[in-house]
Amino acid sequence: METTNIQSQIVQNMIIQTLECVYLIENSKNTDIIVGRYNLLKELLNGNDYHLGLKIYSFYKNYNSIMIKGLESYKQSYYDKIPTQTQLNMIANPNKSDIETLLKQSLIRAINEYYQDQSKEIKLIKRKNAIGKRKQAIIDNCEYVKIHLSECSNKSGLDTIFNFINNIIKLVNEDNFEETFTIDFRVSY
Repeated sequence: METTNIQSQIVQNMIIQTLECVYLIENSKNTDIIVGRYNLLKELLNGNDYHLGLKIYSFYKNYNSIMIKGLESYKQSYYDKIPTQTQLNMIANPNKSDIETLLKQSLIRAINEYYQDQSKEIKLIKRKNAIGKRKQAIIDNCEYVKIHLSECSNKSGLDTIFNFINNIIKLVNEDNFEETFTIDFRVSY
């Protein structure tokens, strides 16, 4: 089966949106943006009541040519951004995409970067109530991430991630902004 001209343009736009979503998920420090783009990415891949998803369109005969056109349009619009392997895999093999692992990796990276940034700023703040607000913001962001991660159907690695997040919360509650640590959690295809 092939797409019509109108469908081809729709699919091309979906490919561009998919590339944009993956870029933002991989690079944003804002957990709200990551979660919002993750939800949009799920819809682009799986479809909704109004359109099919890339997982279905990828079986159409002319999908590869549409995908290449979408990729070229993305490169023209974002000439300073080289598509990552994750972005390319997402559009080339939408049926093999592990977006929950991408979400886990990106949220843990973002919460870690947020903690590091806020820790630096807290060290410079003099007023106790301002410090308290920053500490609460870190804790709230950690809890927000835990809520969204607990909704993942693939529970693999969640214990490690929750331990990592709980360690951040513990450090914040102990007023320990000196310690830094990382977690190694990569997306695999």
